Amino acid sequence: MLLVLALLWSITQLPVLSWATGAALLVGRIALGAAEGPGAATASVAAFGWFPPTAADFRRH
Repeated sequence: MLLVLALLWSITQLPVLSWATGAALLVGRIALGAAEGPGAATASVAAFGWFPPTAADFRRH
């Protein structure tokens, strides 16, 4: 999933190299925001899987 997000980020930056206009920047930022949206949730799930369940882990009760 992180590889897909990195590829989407890279693709959304390509128009800025070709057409450095206000419209290209606006569309690129909107697409970049959509591509980065699931990044925080994906990182949280990955980090949560690294740690064993404990008594303080309320999600598994």
